[in-house]
Amino acid sequence: MPTPSLDAQMALFAPYCGGRSREQDLLRVLAYWSGGEVRGVRSLMEASPHRFDLRWQPVRAPLESTACTLNIEAEPPLAYRFSVPAHQLMVWLMESGDRSDRLELPDRFWQWLLLEAGGEDL
Repeated sequence: MPTPSLDAQMALFAPYCGGRSREQDLLRVLAYWSGGEVRGVRSLMEASPHRFDLRWQPVRAPLESTACTLNIEAEPPLAYRFSVPAHQLMVWLMESGDRSDRLELPDRFWQWLLLEAGGEDL
């Protein structure tokens, strides 16, 4: 199936991702959504930051679950698998700022991953 147009994706995701007030953030994330991956860094207090790769299975609708893998460059390396509704991942990516090449996911994401997700450690 072909990927929906940008206008169609905006219409699907906007109601779940802050509506018109977050339109620019949503457009930024939709630009790389279909690629299914970003690289980023997790800053830590009084420690060196950890680089990570976040990969997801792009889906076409906001309520569909997307399977994700998070690989963290640490010693030893860490990897997590989890699934979330696509709109939730989209919101976390929107909250990460302007840079998709080296973003920093919000604290809300890390709290969810470590305390609530029950993500499968690989």
